Amino acid sequence: MLRSNWFLALALLVCLAMIDFAMISQVQAAPESTPMLAFQSVSQAPPGAFLSWYKLLMVAIFFLFWVATTDWVNRDAMKIGSRTEMYPELWNPILVGPFLIGFLCVLLIPIFWIGFTLYVLTTIVPFWVYFFIRRPKVIAEPDILAIKYAKPGSGPPPPPPLPQDQGAEIDFSPAGEDKQAQQQNLIQARRSPEFPTTKNMIADLIMKRAEMASWDYNRAAANGRFQVDGVWHQLPALERQVADPILVSLKYLAGLQPSDRRSRQTGSFQMKYEGEKIGVQLTTQGVATGERAQIRLLRKAIPLATLAQLGMFPEMIERLKSSLADHCITIITAPSGEGL
Repeated sequence: MLRSNWFLALALLVCLAMIDFAMISQVQAAPESTPMLAFQSVSQAPPGAFLSWYKLLMVAIFFLFWVATTDWVNRDAMKIGSRTEMYPELWNPILVGPFLIGFLCVLLIPIFWIGFTLYVLTTIVPFWVYFFIRRPKVIAEPDILAIKYAKPGSGPPPPPPLPQDQGAEIDFSPAGEDKQAQQQNLIQARRSPEFPTTKNMIADLIMKRAEMASWDYNRAAANGRFQVDGVWHQLPALERQVADPILVSLKYLAGLQPSDRRSRQTGSFQMKYEGEKIGVQLTTQGVATGERAQIRLLRKAIPLATLAQLGMFPEMIERLKSSLADHCITIITAPSGEGL
């Protein structure tokens, strides 16, 4: 920003240079009748002041004008630049660069009024260009100024999120032959009234380290279960008015036909949850009682849980650590299918 320390240092440097310029210009304007000899002492200097105050005042006035207008442009572009496509990264150099060139002109050109004219032009013209390019864009969209001058926290509240955007933050990559087909499948899946429930259900399975899950649909409900380390665990039963839209969303994401509830269908899609890319394979099959659906979570590596997360009590953890520390053989066993 133009209010940073480097800009203040630049302003101080410009002021010092203007004072030096004014002193030099007055020395050059000293009468020729009183030449300054190389061996002449300071007390023998030509009479009169060494400071051209009116030139210094003129340069300083336009310098302060440039500071004010450039700071305004910077703040204006930062607030509405995204709407007007007039970004501060572009316009700050446009206003600073010509000014420095004009200031060098007023310092180096021997004829003051020529250098001063160039200095004034480089101070005013870039601001005018910004203002007249900005004006028609603001007139075309009057709400831009309302955004600029709105106080923090004022204005209408942001619109509430869409129902489809609620629930767990999962980025789905549906199945499809091309991007258009993938986009269409995602739109159809999001139209389901239970799409947020579908996302929450999948996120819950991931957090439980589930490898797969299945649901058996009957006339009244959908009974589900999930598998962790080879062991199946029950899921709460879902009513059909909730379970059916969930299955419709999953079928659209996997590129299957939601209306076909008898044939065996298999599809897959990708998703990203908390930075992890996970593949999902969906298989549906009509059965005597209705339909069976199974999803398999294809993860590169399932994070290992601690002993406490696995459900081991503190006393059992201490016994296990003590046994492993002894010079003996420790046998860990479990019945078949119990997750060993």
